Amino acid sequence: MPDQPGGLERNAAAGPVKYSVWWGSSRTIRAASLRDSVLKGKMTQENAEKILAQPVDEYEILVRGANMHVFKQRGEKAFESAAWVQLKKSKQKLIPTHVLFRKGPDGASVIGAVFFFSKKGTNGAPTITPDENEIDFYLLIADQKLITYFEPKKMVDNQGADL
Repeated sequence: MPDQPGGLERNAAAGPVKYSVWWGSSRTIRAASLRDSVLKGKMTQENAEKILAQPVDEYEILVRGANMHVFKQRGEKAFESAAWVQLKKSKQKLIPTHVLFRKGPDGASVIGAVFFFSKKGTNGAPTITPDENEIDFYLLIADQKLITYFEPKKMVDNQGADL
């Protein structure tokens, strides 16, 4: 019952929650998102092309789900320590530099969470090298662990590696 303390939280957490995880900084994903904005009349094709031509400074992983209540409840800062990327070959673990929530049309609801990871280590070397075969993404959400992986050698477009 919604009028009971915690009633909404219990209802929001009932049943399995499905999430989609995207390598958001990839040109392919960015192009699709920008095309969607053009088709919805939110921006011009010219502006979309300008944005797509700009390089991104960090790797971005986007998590979306039908129920993002726990994200809104805990806040962006809490998720900085709840996610990481594990590189299979180098065994390196990367933590997000920061997390930003994407908001819904109402400006209050959370419709996605973007996790940002540095492209360069403290020594200036790339954090993800071209010979990396698998990148695992881990995210602790409430009492569950979301795990997925990416295969960089398969993430290519006509310009090469698409991370």
